Amino acid sequence: MLISRTRLAALTISLGTAYLAVMLVLTYLIDFLGINLFGVKDWLNRIGYEEPVLFWLHFFSEGSITEILQWLCLAVAFLVLTLFTRQKHRVNPRPPWIWIIFSIAILLMFLEDSINLRHELSDIIGNLLAVNTNTIEWRRSFTRSLVEIAFYALLGFMMITPFFFILRGRAYELRGKIYLSAGYCIYAIASIGSVTRNWNDWYARAGTRLIEFIAGSQELEWSGESMIYFSDPLGFWFMDFVVEESLELLGASLLLAAIIILTAGNKTKLDSGKHH
Repeated sequence: MLISRTRLAALTISLGTAYLAVMLVLTYLIDFLGINLFGVKDWLNRIGYEEPVLFWLHFFSEGSITEILQWLCLAVAFLVLTLFTRQKHRVNPRPPWIWIIFSIAILLMFLEDSINLRHELSDIIGNLLAVNTNTIEWRRSFTRSLVEIAFYALLGFMMITPFFFILRGRAYELRGKIYLSAGYCIYAIASIGSVTRNWNDWYARAGTRLIEFIAGSQELEWSGESMIYFSDPLGFWFMDFVVEESLELLGASLLLAAIIILTAGNKTKLDSGKHH
């Protein structure tokens, strides 16, 4: 028997949440308590990772399994939206612009997560301004932040438009609206944090304080403030990897779950285009 869309959506959220819970517990056990669980640190050493050999630094980083799961959620969400949009267009000759915009927005989110689209765009602007974009000064510059804010503003507008349309539609299940609202809120927090992370070095400072809070009285072999990794203290990367990537995976799971439910909807109303 095929699983219902409601159960499939709940399963999507449950799997994403369970994965994050397991990974965060492993991070605490391995990196904060110093337990070489399952020989993970020995394995990281053998495959050639340089110091610091930390579980979270390699399993929450860009291109890691955590981020790949985000890509998978967004890619499936885009596929579902695209198929749904094509189905609606067959029934009603008028282009379903709301769903087309939603699909494009999800595609942009996928590209942003997978190839750092906003960074690529900001570097293009930097090159046009004859700026060396390989320096840490450029990465922390106001100009780069401005370009990224503009990108997020456009993406936000494209996401908000279908959001309000769906919230007002009576044909859509309340559960789907709740998942969508939660996913939007979590992604908004992650996005605002990401685009402002270099302002007054708040990411680095917050990450260092968070590491100290989690460690408590434990003596760590690594320091969130003094240990440097790719020109930034580890506190910065703890926020950028563990906190931000966790929020994004949870947000992506909620968005996919919402889209699974919303594209099912009330088929009679959806197919006839009778939205109230």
